[in-house]
Amino acid sequence: MKQIYALNVCRSARCWLHLMLVVWCGVAAAKSPVRDSAALRLPVQTDRVAAGDLVITASQIRAVDPVDLWKAISFYDPSISNSWEREHGSDPVYGAGDMTVRGSKRWARDEAVKPSRPLYIIDGALVDARKFFDTDINDVRQIIIRKDPVSLAQYGIRSADGVVEMKTQKPVKGPLKVRYMFDGIVEWADLGSYDLMSASEQLALIEREGLTTGSAASMQQHKASGKNVDWLNQLTRTVFRHRHKITVDGGDDNVKYALTGRIAPSGKGVVEGVEKEILGLGAYIEYRYKSFRISNDLTYDKTAKNSKLFGTLGDYARTPRWLDPDNGHGGYLKTMGHEEDAVRFENPLYELTLGSHNECRTYSIFDNVRLSLDLGAGFSVNGRFSFVRDLIRTDTYVSPASVRYASQTTDSYTGRYGIARSSIQTYDGAVDLTYRGSRGRSSYGASLQAGIFSGTYNMESYAGVGIPSDKMGYISFTKAYDPDTAPYAWRYYDRTVGGTLSAHYSYDERYTVAGTAHLDRSSMLAPGERTALFYGVSAAWNIGRERFLRRADWIDRLTLSAAIGTSGAVDALNSDYVVTYSSNIDNEYVYNYYLVGASVNFMPNPDLKWRTLVSRSVALQAEFAHALRLRVEYYNNDSKDLMTVDRLPLASGYRRNVSNGGRVRNSGLEYYLNATLYSRPGLSVSAFTSGSHNRNRIGELPGFFAAWYNEALSEGEAPLSEGESVNAIYAAESSFDGTTERAAGEAVAAGRAEPDLKGNFGVNVTWGKWHFGAAFDYRIGGQTFNRTLYDVQFGSPLYNLDRRALNPKYRRAFDGEPVRLQRFVERFDALNFSAVQVGYVFGAKAAGKLYMRNLALYLTGSNLFYCSGVDMQRGTVYPYTRTVTLSLRATF
Repeated sequence: MKQIYALNVCRSARCWLHLMLVVWCGVAAAKSPVRDSAALRLPVQTDRVAAGDLVITASQIRAVDPVDLWKAISFYDPSISNSWEREHGSDPVYGAGDMTVRGSKRWARDEAVKPSRPLYIIDGALVDARKFFDTDINDVRQIIIRKDPVSLAQYGIRSADGVVEMKTQKPVKGPLKVRYMFDGIVEWADLGSYDLMSASEQLALIEREGLTTGSAASMQQHKASGKNVDWLNQLTRTVFRHRHKITVDGGDDNVKYALTGRIAPSGKGVVEGVEKEILGLGAYIEYRYKSFRISNDLTYDKTAKNSKLFGTLGDYARTPRWLDPDNGHGGYLKTMGHEEDAVRFENPLYELTLGSHNECRTYSIFDNVRLSLDLGAGFSVNGRFSFVRDLIRTDTYVSPASVRYASQTTDSYTGRYGIARSSIQTYDGAVDLTYRGSRGRSSYGASLQAGIFSGTYNMESYAGVGIPSDKMGYISFTKAYDPDTAPYAWRYYDRTVGGTLSAHYSYDERYTVAGTAHLDRSSMLAPGERTALFYGVSAAWNIGRERFLRRADWIDRLTLSAAIGTSGAVDALNSDYVVTYSSNIDNEYVYNYYLVGASVNFMPNPDLKWRTLVSRSVALQAEFAHALRLRVEYYNNDSKDLMTVDRLPLASGYRRNVSNGGRVRNSGLEYYLNATLYSRPGLSVSAFTSGSHNRNRIGELPGFFAAWYNEALSEGEAPLSEGESVNAIYAAESSFDGTTERAAGEAVAAGRAEPDLKGNFGVNVTWGKWHFGAAFDYRIGGQTFNRTLYDVQFGSPLYNLDRRALNPKYRRAFDGEPVRLQRFVERFDALNFSAVQVGYVFGAKAAGKLYMRNLALYLTGSNLFYCSGVDMQRGTVYPYTRTVTLSLRATF
């Protein structure tokens, strides 16, 4: 588990010197990476890593999870969190992407309209989250999580939610080589959080509470049947899948090339009917002549995701275990229960036998051209142009025989087939002119950068109903359009021009200052605020080079740095600042089809601003005795000009419009620590740990907006209150007189979702050609609402519940049942055994006997153990999984 953390950015006479901490197999070393002139999107820049950015290498990623890129990234950066994982678990179809870096920065309702997503970049090109996380882990060279204020300022209106950048593997000079990579994965569901009642226990609870399934005879029959169906194991399975990648590469000083093919043909999930398959092809060529270099990277990917799941894992957990799903003829019943039962239960397994499905096909082309030219005298030019084309085809079919149509007549319009087609086409180009020089103890440089981005996004969807048979699952067999879902289509454009001016100065490698100014003009912005300016400034003091510390040989490095900067994000929709109309096609009083009326949707705000993030940070980086490396950073970030609602005069014809207002602050502390515990020839032991503490608070909240927002809340949504966290958990107080529990007052903030401390720790051991590593992640403090315990107390015993329902103290009568009670808000501590890996690298002689140049084997176990202080069900939509992966890396 290699740990790399950026320590500082200094400037030498010819290049930016990047000192990074490296712990690999217990051996720590500071090194300067090879400067790559590959450009990034708006602005173009070299592979600089600012003081506050986090670098994760390919070996780190594969050590924690060689299958799931999202889990590996979130492990190494504790400041990353999301809102979906606890429910969707390890769903391979759902995917990642909606995540926050260093806390929530806006209101929850804004998150529902436009989820919080960092800017995702692959080799400088802007891509969406789906493409980023579908990238093969074996293609990743490093991941850079941009959090430094100066780094974020360089990406303008797209970076307030963070920047996650991927650098992919490129061929190196050498003779023709064939590389083969194989991953064999065994995966099974982690159902340890489910402790459900058995059939006999549930029937006894039904009788104890004076309920019945129907007649006394049917109740007795259920008892006598002896059925005890394990519904969770009926749905889940242990799967084996495999992935293959072949790369042919080589080159010399002038030309480098690589051809790549990858396939994952058996991407079955642990839930029946869930599959994900990937096919990828790639070609890379690079030409270099003296100081000029040009390269082209072309990839094609096809991803197929299928799901036949009807309902969720939680639905299966609630299904009574005394029901018999079999029809006695080798099939499944549509509904379950005795003929005299008052309640008939849907059979979720029956749905898996139908043709119902949700299929998504994605076809992606990615082409990236990069060039660089050294002009001499300290000047250089770098450029890049990329093209991305994605086609996404989604088909959703609900069989006419589905249980959801059980209450409808046979001649009604049962069965539904929906089609959605979307496409993304982007052009992205950038160029920069850079100067670097030095004189005496001083080094300095400047960069003038410009770029353009053009994106076109299309989507259309429609659905038909009325399908005669389960075997006729296509849109052509439907009788009419779905009356509940009208055909829908939209198209929007993103045209952005940006420029950046950067400069830096360093004296004697002790004092360093750097500044960046970035300007964006974009069609994403409102007409009155179409131009956005951002800035970033940083300063660093290398205390370790001062005279009064030069005799302290045990101090290898001691650097203090500070930075401040702004970045932006566009949360508004086009309709929020541009007049939009709706055609009155459903107006029953309009019969002239050639004169369809239209009306303005609502009052736009042409002066609507983007959301601005003001980032401030102070960091201390230290290295002692070549064995201990520490980085501690404090940050204080303010999100301003959030989306709000203003009251309008009645004379305008509208009650309100979208505006800007309010402020959300995130402040916290992050630390990264690496230590070499033992280092001798042939044996080394090292350890690492990192952690993040964040506090989220609403600093300003407009009164009218707060009243409007809280009044329109749906069940389960949290209100907004100035001074509280955006992630606050609200619950109603309650009183209990021994027999009855009653609500006592309005809901109040009873906890917060973010933990007091979240982080990881692990150990690495190297012994000869063997490597061993173990890693854990944890969270301490914070709260969560225990929905499982709530269901235990107020759920119907006719549906299966957690076994705690058998204890009378958990089953209370309740008058005026509130949605939230404070006692269900519990402290949330958790520990997860993230990964354990054993690897062996064969020597050249042993590999040569197998006609190979290099050979390595790794066995990795991921998410093998989890414990928490909150006894509740996890993965209620899709289960969490445990995996064991055997990886083979061979070079011929």
